[in-house]
Amino acid sequence: MRKTIVGITVVGKDREGVVAQFTSFVFQNGGNVEKV
Repeated sequence: MRKTIVGITVVGKDREGVVAQFTSFVFQNGGNVEKV
């Protein structure tokens, strides 16, 4: 099984639900978030 590791930095105003929206997008596209 091939594993691709990606590091992402998000910069912007803090707002409610931003982490939930991001992790939902990653999961729906077959990804996995290992660390936040």
